[in-house]
Amino acid sequence: MHGAAFAYAGLPGTYEARRVPAGELAAAVAGLRAPAVLGANLSLPHKEAALPLLDALSDAARAIGAVNTVVHRDGQLRGENTDAPGLLAALRDAGLPDLEPGAPVVILGAGGA
Repeated sequence: MHGAAFAYAGLPGTYEARRVPAGELAAAVAGLRAPAVLGANLSLPHKEAALPLLDALSDAARAIGAVNTVVHRDGQLRGENTDAPGLLAALRDAGLPDLEPGAPVVILGAGGA
């Protein structure tokens, strides 16, 4: 998907999937500081483990306690979490009302779906 977006926009770039064992996470995150790297996406089990390896967190990432996106700017790594905002947007698009903070909800399903 990201490679196609680069091509469509006429931008040079690649998006690569890499399997990173837990013991190699710190080195992999450090590698994101390379000048040519714009960022990365993280999946389980790294979403929580990466937190202490980053320079800053968005409010959403801090509140959720996990990151799924790392943005590299000027040598700094900022953790973001787009999972919750994406879920809320999907619920809104489906015609469900906005949820009040702290409202009880039940979500049935599995991650990554």
